[in-house]
Order: sequence, then C-alpha cells, then structure tokens
Amino acid sequence: RQALQRARLAQLAEQLTTSQLKQLHIGTSTASQAPLSLTWRNKGQHAQATLHAGVLPLALSLDYQLPADNQQLLQDLRSLPVTELIYQNLANCPVELYALAAQLEKPYRIICRDDELLAPNACRDWANFARQAQSIQLPWHALRERYAAALPQATILIEPVPQTLAANATVPSTLLIADSLSNADIAEQWLQLGRRITRDKLPLVLLIPGDSPWVKPLLATGAIHALPATQGLRTADAVLCAGCTAALSLEHNPGASWRAADLAAELGLPLYA
Repeated sequence: RQALQRARLAQLAEQLTTSQLKQLHIGTSTASQAPLSLTWRNKGQHAQATLHAGVLPLALSLDYQLPADNQQLLQDLRSLPVTELIYQNLANCPVELYALAAQLEKPYRIICRDDELLAPNACRDWANFARQAQSIQLPWHALRERYAAALPQATILIEPVPQTLAANATVPSTLLIADSLSNADIAEQWLQLGRRITRDKLPLVLLIPGDSPWVKPLLATGAIHALPATQGLRTADAVLCAGCTAALSLEHNPGASWRAADLAAELGLPLYA
C-alpha cells in the first residue's frame, strides 16, 4: 500500500489546486477531516505520522515512522504547494512536527484544542512559537485573559460563537454527557452524580456517547446508560430517538480542550454547563 501511495505522490502537487488543499492541518485524528492533513499518534519512543489528502477520485494516505522517516517527510512536504500550516493539537506533539514550520519556512496558525501553550516545557519554547504564529485561535472569549497574560506578544483571536439554542421549556429528564471521560476527575464527578441520581431516585437519565474505560463503572450506577448505537443512524438521530433533549457538562474551569459546546451544537442540543 505504501509503495502505491508513494507512486501517486508525484502527481499530488498538481491536484492541490484550491486554497483549502494548500493548508496543511497538523494534529491528532480529528485533523484528518481537513482536505490536507498530517496526523500523528505516539507509539512509545516513536510516533507514526500520516499525510492525508482528500483528492478525487481517490484520497491519498502515506505513513511515516518518526524520527526515522523525518527527512523523507520534509522532502515530501517541500514537493507540495503548501502555503500555510495550521496546528490543531500541541499536547504530546512529536518534536519533528513541532519543528516543521521553521524547517519548511511557512507561515502558521494555531487553533487551540488543548492548553499546551500554557504548560511549562523544557523542550518547547512556546512563547517564541506563539509569537511567531500568524494567530492563536481560542474556542471562547473567557480564555483570552489567561492566554494574553502568558503570551503577551501573541496575536489572539476568538472562534466565532455557534448559534445558541434555546433552552427547553420543560426541565429535561434525559441528558447527554458532554464531557470527555478521559479526564479522571471529571469522570469521577459523573460517577458520583450517577450514584446520587439512583440513591435519591431522581427522575433523570444520563447517556454516554462513545467508549471510555469509565463506561463500565458509570453504567453500574443504574442512572447512566450507553447511547444506543444503531447501524446507519447518525448520532444526532440516535440522540433524538433516545429522548435526549439536552447536553450537560460538569467542567467547572474549562480549557481549550473542552469540546462540550461543540458536541452540543453538532447534535442540536442546548448545553447546560
């Protein structure tokens, strides 16, 4: 497969004709939804990066093992008419990808999907990285003060606010868990809430979308259920069929990685947070 994909790489430059296809999005798996992306996942001391181009009639996908294939990656990217890099995830980002902007001498933007820019890191000069970026885009205005204080020379922008949905006329009885359960502290809060609902016989049902190591103990509370997964049915439709009318977040101090608002907007649910 790799050999076939590499054979197509020579023609890829001619296919990157739109401005969107010339913007390289760098991040975890969510970045792969972009027309041109470089995604990564860590594997112990190594990382695998995947260059993906959504070109017709057949998308291109080429893998690189880092750091071994770093020079090949640089060579391939230099052969493409990339005009801008867009970093979407910086937490645990391989150093080879962090260095791409300087090595390719391309302008870059940062769309914050985590708060890594605020974290001390002996191996990353985040202040300089932020200062040289064309802009740093934050998901909401409440984060501006925190970022401006830590990165005073950075150009900070705020994402457009999605249209706010009206709250339910009646108190919802079935709610979707909108928090990421990868955060143990938040997962523990949901566990306590589920137990309280059962203990106090509260008229509430909570639904979990997706999978998590916390699913089993949460389901054991009796108040929390897995969102039914029906083949061919969109998540938004599954939520509707389950009688869910709102999303709920227990995060008290959300950072840039908080995706509850995006999830609620995507599913057409008002968010209680």
